[in-house]
Amino acid sequence: MNKSFVYLSIVSLFCLTFMNDVMANDDIAPVFSDDGNYIYFYSYRGITPGKAYDVPAQSYKMNVDGSNQTKITSSDHRNWWVLPFHQEGLIVVSDRDATEPFGGANIYHHNLKDGSYEPLTNVNPKAGEWALWFSKTEDNKSLVYLTQNAFRDYKETKLYKYDFVTRKAKQILKEFKSIKFPYISRDGSHIAFVSDHKIYIADGDGQNTIEVISMNKEENSSFYGISLTNGGNKISFSFAKDGITSAELYTINSDGTNLRQLTDNNVRDTNPNWSPDNKFIAFNSVRHNNLNHNDIFIIPAAGGSETNLTQTSIYDKNIE
Repeated sequence: MNKSFVYLSIVSLFCLTFMNDVMANDDIAPVFSDDGNYIYFYSYRGITPGKAYDVPAQSYKMNVDGSNQTKITSSDHRNWWVLPFHQEGLIVVSDRDATEPFGGANIYHHNLKDGSYEPLTNVNPKAGEWALWFSKTEDNKSLVYLTQNAFRDYKETKLYKYDFVTRKAKQILKEFKSIKFPYISRDGSHIAFVSDHKIYIADGDGQNTIEVISMNKEENSSFYGISLTNGGNKISFSFAKDGITSAELYTINSDGTNLRQLTDNNVRDTNPNWSPDNKFIAFNSVRHNNLNHNDIFIIPAAGGSETNLTQTSIYDKNIE
């Protein structure tokens, strides 16, 4: 990563300078840019806490120290998840072709220069279908994503690998009926995913699948995101043993060795994402309010102190 984290202690001062005490915010799913200089995420930044989700989610970008938080989309539809794509583009999940908000979604290439949205997937949002949970290679040649019949319907999902050169998608790992949180390493060498409370890793083409770890399957236990290092030799993941509020961050080697718990608290830590140099993990967490609104954090991959980058929900508790 090109940015130094020496000055991260000033982040909270920066963020508080620009807050509006009538804003309700929910910052979710941070992703590092390929050069490691920026973090992208999506956010609900509403007028009042109770109406935060009445406004469409938009894509944001900030420096890795949390400074210069900038909204980079302005849409009448919701833009969830975001990946930078070349110099003037984004890849986003959007409900722009659904009949109602949250009704379904495709994945789009959003050209920031001319404002256009080009669909990369062809599910039917009007029928409630979704394409989501995507990740891409650093060379911008491959994208992996899931399709499912409804947003939270994981009973039967399909995993696809999209080729930006041929502009075609191919279903892979057909032997798994239900897949969650697929993630392709930045170099394209490996794909990790969750199925039936287990993490698996496969070659970049979906071959040679091996089981990495099996977590205890309890009534309220679940994964909430995984990520691969550049090179695919280590996995970070979020797992909740007893409901989402118990979700913590873990790392493990891709061969199943050296399981380590990174966070330990009574709030949810979800959606981990490795920095390109494999030294840091960004994630979102609920810390400052009781409205389940998230902020973006970063933690050294080797463990240590977390740094709160956005702090945009800090006023929620004051204006309920």
